[in-house]
Amino acid sequence: MGVSDDVVALRRTLSQLELDRLERASGEPLDDLVDRAAVAEKEARRLQSRDLIAITLLRRAELLLAAGRERDAIPVLEEVGPVLRGSREDDLRVRALAHLAEAHARSKDWKRVSALCEEGITLVEKYRYNLTSDYLASAYLHSRIALYSWGVRAAYELGRYELMIERAELSKSRLILSRPAASTRASAGAAADRVAEFRELSRRIAEHPARRAPEELLARRHMLWDLMALEGSKSRPEPFSLPAIQSLLRKDEAILFYYWLDANSLAIATIDRDRFAAELRHVSPDQRRMLESYARHALESTKPNYSAFEPVRDFGSFLLPAASPIAWHEKQRLLVSPHRVLHSIPFHAMRYENRWLIERAAVSYIANLSSLQLPYTPRKEQRVLAVGVEHFNVPGRTLGPLPEAELEAQEVKQIYDTQRVPVTLLLKAEATADRLRGWDSDGTLNGYSCLHFATHGENVNSDSPMESHFYMQDSRLDGLELANLRLEANIVVLSACCSGQRPIAGRGLKELPGDDLFGLQAAFFRAGARRILGTLWPVDSSAARRIATAFHSHLIADKPCDPEVALQTSIRNYLAQADIRTRKVYFWAAFFLSALGRAKSV
Repeated sequence: MGVSDDVVALRRTLSQLELDRLERASGEPLDDLVDRAAVAEKEARRLQSRDLIAITLLRRAELLLAAGRERDAIPVLEEVGPVLRGSREDDLRVRALAHLAEAHARSKDWKRVSALCEEGITLVEKYRYNLTSDYLASAYLHSRIALYSWGVRAAYELGRYELMIERAELSKSRLILSRPAASTRASAGAAADRVAEFRELSRRIAEHPARRAPEELLARRHMLWDLMALEGSKSRPEPFSLPAIQSLLRKDEAILFYYWLDANSLAIATIDRDRFAAELRHVSPDQRRMLESYARHALESTKPNYSAFEPVRDFGSFLLPAASPIAWHEKQRLLVSPHRVLHSIPFHAMRYENRWLIERAAVSYIANLSSLQLPYTPRKEQRVLAVGVEHFNVPGRTLGPLPEAELEAQEVKQIYDTQRVPVTLLLKAEATADRLRGWDSDGTLNGYSCLHFATHGENVNSDSPMESHFYMQDSRLDGLELANLRLEANIVVLSACCSGQRPIAGRGLKELPGDDLFGLQAAFFRAGARRILGTLWPVDSSAARRIATAFHSHLIADKPCDPEVALQTSIRNYLAQADIRTRKVYFWAAFFLSALGRAKSV
């Protein structure tokens, strides 16, 4: 065989080693696989391929770690850097650093772990934002996320809590900070042609039943999506600074920040404008299973099962912070930054000292702390678009009627009419997808400070979450298309089933490593919205109408309030008036407010 054939054979050997390791039962000896890896390493050295030598070293070290032989793995991993001599930093070198961190963590050498993670995280941050595709950028962290989680653990063990928060922050939803809003994208020449083609492809895709459009149309649109992302004003996120974040907080405000180190270790940070406190919480296997079961039901349920949503009331016993120097439970506003499975848990529906959390404080949700550093100027000129769709005529899709959707949109109009705020009302055959597309093209859509949609929403698909969508009367609008609208809306209200869901797994991954924001939330934030009122699961239409219209009433009252306070007041009033059945968590806790950025006036 020639050298190229030898290389192919060696790569097959390495792949087979990995398959054989995965087939071994837990605790089964791996010595024979370690020996085979050593033989493969000798072959790689004979071929004088630095990449293959590094890969065989990594494979042997991974087997040693799996066998509990971390002391033997460390010198093997330390060879990887010298072998590579500065090449393959973004993948092989980083993998070696992650494994080294794990090996030293097993002996609790936290100083060494912290140093290794710092080196690895620096390399990852150098390369990760060069990927234009959101899906690729998210997947890039898959074999690298251990650097962040071990780095967080090491910083905690060393008592360096600010560094702990910084490292956790660097791996949470960073893509939303580095991608341009649609309104900033170039709109002349070839760029304008791409936008026009993208809109036409979106229209054609929407003519097909959900997720059944021809692959060539979907592939072409994805390519245009990436090209338009390149043409925008994409930039790296600003360096993280905890004091800078704290300076933005009100006196009556606190942040609850969460980060999973592993399936049963949860870092919780409590932050206000003057102090911060951190703790490492052990979540028992039973508690973890409860969280996963709850999240799965919220994401997958299609019919109301009232009792399945009730357990959240008790989750505060292991998810809310313990006693700390920060009296977070006395604050009037709480910003919650969840992580992974916690994105499907309504924190505002937990009980604390015999009261719902939403009754104690105005709760809103943020993707990460850095999002607070995105300043914006709220639109002073108010103008509202209210859309209500009761009956649908969507090709290839049978959708049941929403008997209160049109009434909800009409009531929204009446609320703003009393304050002489201009409202455009779209009902029945006027509520079409093409009308919104046309208004986006001519700039009309950009003139609304508030958009309200009372319609059907579709459950998020974890493998292609940006194809999540909601329906107009004649068609659907998915996340890829919505993200390219041009909005300057202070608030978008999605009074639709599952409209606030975000994937926590998918594309072959049990958990999305970078915790990145996908789905309708991400789409509207990218389009230019600053606050989104969405839902975590299928909603009851009557409850949705009562809560959503009350939200607008408080938002535009003679003494107007912030959106999070408007939602808090709406839910408080709803609970005060509800009967024993409609007071259940299912009816009201689906509604939550997510935020991106902070108004300059705050």
